[in-house]
Amino acid sequence: MRSLAFKTFLLVTFLTALFIPGNVFADTLLISPPFGTYSQGQTFSVRIMVSSQSQAINAVSATLSFPADKLQVTSVSKIGSILNLWVEEPSYSNSSGTVSLEGVVPNPGFIGSNGTVVTVNFRVISPGTANLR
Repeated sequence: MRSLAFKTFLLVTFLTALFIPGNVFADTLLISPPFGTYSQGQTFSVRIMVSSQSQAINAVSATLSFPADKLQVTSVSKIGSILNLWVEEPSYSNSSGTVSLEGVVPNPGFIGSNGTVVTVNFRVISPGTANLR
């Protein structure tokens, strides 16, 4: 009985060590410009960027949320992106207020600051404060 409990303990410990990562490296996703003032009907662009100074990144997965009652996405551009392969092509939903993407940078990856991931073009559809997250 004691041997079975010990074997079970070892198995659980091994599986836990196998599936829980020891180190997690976080990089920074940025939106540029970080703020602005725009009028109803006006269009503007923001870049989603990544900074990774200490370790190369090989993949980016992101969802940008915006208030659908204030802003409307007119397009998403991959021109100038550090990502070369797209797991999920950049897409948007004006009804749910989201822009989603998943992409890969082949080896050796990206190290640096302000690497453009995509550029999102918006149109202001109603006045008020619109926070992007």
